[in-house]
Amino acid sequence: MKKAGVIFLVIILIVVVIGLLICMNADKLANLAVEKSFGAMEKAVLQKLPASIPQDSVRAAFSEALLRVKAGEVDKTAFQGFAQTVQNAFTDQQLDSLEIAAILKGLEALKKP
Repeated sequence: MKKAGVIFLVIILIVVVIGLLICMNADKLANLAVEKSFGAMEKAVLQKLPASIPQDSVRAAFSEALLRVKAGEVDKTAFQGFAQTVQNAFTDQQLDSLEIAAILKGLEALKKP
């Protein structure tokens, strides 16, 4: 019985330590999540990008928007609107030219101060 109590306390202690680490590094975890999602969006958009739009300008737009988001310079409502646009674009697992245009327009909106 004593062993079970000790094991239970050790498990509780581990959970508390993990919780504290997550709380202390919440900003880093959020930045990592944003960075990974922007990378995945950029890759998907570049794969379906029409030839009339230069890839370098799209990469630059994603990079600049990512930097502004990580720096906290983006309005929360603008970011939520962009996230909704991206979510709507990826619902059917395929991007068409209209969805790409909407994503690029959303990126431009994120770049505005």
